Amino acid sequence: MFSRLNTLKQIYSNMGSRYFVFRIKYEISKKTGSLRKKFPVNPSVRSFISVKDWRKSKTPFFINNISIENLDESKIINDYNKILEGKFNFFSAKEYDLGTDYDWITNPDSNFQYDINKHWVDIEDLSKEAGDIKFVWEKSRFSWVYRIIQYDLLMSNDSSSFIFNQIESWIDSNPVNQGPNYKCSQEISLRILNWTYCLFFYKTSEYLTNKLFEKIINSIYWQFDHIYKNIDFSRIAVRNNHAITECMTLFLSKYLYPFIEETEEWSKNGLKWFENEIEYQIYDDGSFLQFSMNYHRVVIQLLTWAIVLSKKNNITLSKTTIERAKLSLNFLFQFQDKNSGYLPNYGANDGALFFPFSTSEYRDYRPQLNSLHCALYDSHLYSDFKSQAEATFYGYENLKVLPKLKYSELISFKTGGYYGFRIQKDDIFCLIRCASYKDRPSQSDNLHFDLFYKGENLLIDAGSFKYNTKDEYINYFNGTQSHNTCSLEGYNQMRKGSRFIWYNWIKKSRAKLYRDRNFIIFEGSFEGYKEIGNNIVHNRKIKYDFDLKEFEIVDEFKNSRDFMMHQHWHYINSDNFIISSDSTFEEKKKGWYSTKYGVKEESNWLIYKSKSDRLTTKIKLLKIK
Repeated sequence: MFSRLNTLKQIYSNMGSRYFVFRIKYEISKKTGSLRKKFPVNPSVRSFISVKDWRKSKTPFFINNISIENLDESKIINDYNKILEGKFNFFSAKEYDLGTDYDWITNPDSNFQYDINKHWVDIEDLSKEAGDIKFVWEKSRFSWVYRIIQYDLLMSNDSSSFIFNQIESWIDSNPVNQGPNYKCSQEISLRILNWTYCLFFYKTSEYLTNKLFEKIINSIYWQFDHIYKNIDFSRIAVRNNHAITECMTLFLSKYLYPFIEETEEWSKNGLKWFENEIEYQIYDDGSFLQFSMNYHRVVIQLLTWAIVLSKKNNITLSKTTIERAKLSLNFLFQFQDKNSGYLPNYGANDGALFFPFSTSEYRDYRPQLNSLHCALYDSHLYSDFKSQAEATFYGYENLKVLPKLKYSELISFKTGGYYGFRIQKDDIFCLIRCASYKDRPSQSDNLHFDLFYKGENLLIDAGSFKYNTKDEYINYFNGTQSHNTCSLEGYNQMRKGSRFIWYNWIKKSRAKLYRDRNFIIFEGSFEGYKEIGNNIVHNRKIKYDFDLKEFEIVDEFKNSRDFMMHQHWHYINSDNFIISSDSTFEEKKKGWYSTKYGVKEESNWLIYKSKSDRLTTKIKLLKIK
């Protein structure tokens, strides 16, 4: 049994004194009301510049000649019509009918209505009654505006009246610093960036009156003010893609809204913090501290904004920032299935795609990777036009295809703990996880094995489903059992805490990946399971035979006492492989699989069990006709 004192000691040890002291002070400021006083309600109305003078200004932005030539026209038209009817596709996954007079504060998944009169400090972001607050934030993020913009480009239409009415409706329905939509500074940042794109795109619209323009800029000012005053929470307590988003938004404030005096200070500090976060959060091998493919793509899009607008404003970003951007691009590229553009469904995934300039499938990373490649190298990474289409929304056109990246056979990112290999002639690639943590783990998944064969993800990662749902789902999707690795009976490799917290972080791991004649071999191990014993080590060896087109996986535990070994395999169908084991006991169950946030479907879950310390499994790939 773990005492509260031991838990606090682990938090202090894992997160450090800076985090620990900040959280204590932050909670005290909430209790005493001093935090609330920093964020005024009913603040004074600020006026900065007339719409006439703003239109005359030559503020650099992305928009040149945007092309929709290679986008899916039927999808654009269909989505446009649904949005006008009040139907929105949440997290690129599921449609919700919000109606045409949505109040901006009702959770469509739980039908819970938040109290708009509450200060944001008093809003709970994790409530069983309210459900997942992300369902309230989704429309208020305004990422859906890009489909409206695409429709207007396609049909030579003008939907600016609709867009500006929606923005004004949000402002009228969400008083400054009140209600759920001021709870998260990242959501505020995204709203500012997406409103900004609309302002520049519809800059000459007759519906953008001076009165409305000043109203929007006043709202943007107070939202910037909120981000700046609460930035330490993201930089110290959260320190993930939230901090990068917020710091980048502050950095860009001066160049997007130069007529706001405070942006001088916001931008100066924002740039410093943004570059610090990029250097800290993107490791020296290009992997990302959130251990999530989708959250890494979030950072890719943010880097694209930052690099493109820096160039347009003659700002030189640090060498480290540019180098980490290049390393990030390479990391995601190496783990990409070349057929579909998909990456393994690995790590936490809340459906984030902040700037959906493309009409490609949500899991297809090519449009976003290509856009960053354009920003870094002034050339396309991919030759297909569909993958190039998004880059025009950043102002890129008429670029050559000159990819700076090539797929590697052996893939090793030791700092982040990612390994894998790609066999071009057999159309195989795989990801293997073997990490030790200096930053907060996402899921308990060491030695997970993810396999793609001829464009199909044969052995799958279950994903993450929802962040606020039943305990059984949270434990399953985040835990060891939903990954293609081993567990000791019902225990995870690390001890699960509340929300996104893990205790007993894995600190000792090792891995080796090499080719030996006609084999590729991975050998990895880690020490874990401190909840049930000391010095428990899991060793895994994965060997691929080129001639047999067969994987041999050998798992071995040391010091596991009398706990039974469970070897887990997850797949949708087994038409293209045969799996066998020397296990004395086999169990088949129904598991869960979630490729998009808030949606789960059944999958096949095969468990081999053994009371011995060693278990060997073979996976033979079949020819696809």
